[in-house]
Amino acid sequence: MRFAPRVGIAWDVTGKGRTLVTAAYGIFYDPYYTGQGGPLQDPISAPPYLQTPQISVPNFADPYNGQNPFNGGFAQPMTLLVLNPSLRLPYAQRLESEYRAFAGERLAVAGRVHRHEGNEVAAVHRSNPTVYDPDLSPADNMNFSDQRRLYSGCTVAAPAPCTFSSVGEIAGIADSTYKRHAS
Repeated sequence: MRFAPRVGIAWDVTGKGRTLVTAAYGIFYDPYYTGQGGPLQDPISAPPYLQTPQISVPNFADPYNGQNPFNGGFAQPMTLLVLNPSLRLPYAQRLESEYRAFAGERLAVAGRVHRHEGNEVAAVHRSNPTVYDPDLSPADNMNFSDQRRLYSGCTVAAPAPCTFSSVGEIAGIADSTYKRHAS
């Protein structure tokens, strides 16, 4: 169970409906849905259930680079995502305040402050990054991206099919803040 309070107040400063001050605060949880953000896709999108080859630079004449995609083995290089065991639902805190004053029948003065903070937003922590090789040309750095990964199982000198491509951990490691002042 998640604690998600919401509270709001409104104050008629003059008691005549001419000047109004409001404020509101709430905590809102963002549930994970299958297909959005990836966390619920993790158990079914890892070998052996799903074998998705990752092709860094497509070769349309030979998209599998000479490999048989129906050989019964794992597609290589593999892209692996794992969930951090302490991954929690992301949540947002929202705070709003507003001031309105009326002169006659029309709004004379208004101001609004809005603040939104996202906490523990899921993001992928890359665990098998590509390392730039200054001895290669920019084109070769692009063409041999998997061979330049730290834990790929292959190298530029021995570019046999790599075992791993992208490897990452989905964790609640990101935060966001949005502020807006309007009048």
